[in-house]
Amino acid sequence: MNIVGLGQAGCNIAECFSQHPQYNVYKLDNGLPRAKNTYPIAKRDTHEEYDKNPLKLTQFVSRMKDSQEVLFVMAGSGAISGASLQVLEHLHKKFDVHVLYVKPDAELLNGVGQLQERVCYRILQEYARSGVLKSMCIVSNPHMEDVLGEVPAIGYYEELNSLLVSVLHMINIFKHTEPVIETRSALGDHVRLYTVGIVDISSGEQKMFFPVNNSSDRCYYYGIGNQDLKTDGKLFKKIKSQVKSFSNEGEYGVSYSIHSTEYKENFAYCSEHSSKIQFFPEKALTYD
Repeated sequence: MNIVGLGQAGCNIAECFSQHPQYNVYKLDNGLPRAKNTYPIAKRDTHEEYDKNPLKLTQFVSRMKDSQEVLFVMAGSGAISGASLQVLEHLHKKFDVHVLYVKPDAELLNGVGQLQERVCYRILQEYARSGVLKSMCIVSNPHMEDVLGEVPAIGYYEELNSLLVSVLHMINIFKHTEPVIETRSALGDHVRLYTVGIVDISSGEQKMFFPVNNSSDRCYYYGIGNQDLKTDGKLFKKIKSQVKSFSNEGEYGVSYSIHSTEYKENFAYCSEHSSKIQFFPEKALTYD
């Protein structure tokens, strides 16, 4: 799968994927060398200037590895996010495009940053709902920080990026490997917005990377050690009971898959899906 990062945040997250051989990483940002996997974007002062100055990306995209899908990674608060629609237009000509969108802490943005982020956030969701994008995964820095607990200032974003990429990578692995047991079924074609999170198998506590509203589906992925799968007679019953409890009395659909791993510790992840525009951190009334 190809990973394309835009801007400093997008490029840093994309680079985290490069530790896994399943991904081909490409980066677009100010000051990068013009090379096979990097594309320099001239620095502009405003979001609007990035949007109106054409990017000559045809050759750069044509050199990307053949793959059906591409994951486009970005944050919306920086001025360079104004180039995102141009990049997506070029990627869409060759790939099925998925977007990973990182929401910053809105309370720490100035007025311009808030406006830029809001524009990207809304437009990309509409692109996903219309089918131009295959999916859009939304994550929030403050919510990932809550998952990690106390995070030092030095290495803050590295810790968040590592957590995010590790979860997305394992879910991707599970989606493309044969499970021991599963109840997964295809989501509706209109269900294209989602987030991810972690699940404590012992307590059942779920910590999502974004607060999805109007959830329609939750999918659970259990990574269980091979020895436990062979010898623990109570574990399967516990997982089934746990997943049933997650349905919130049928408020949304739930499915799960159990996968054999060689890890010493058992773990579980979740993806939460919706077909509706996401409001956080704004009020629903700000959307028509």
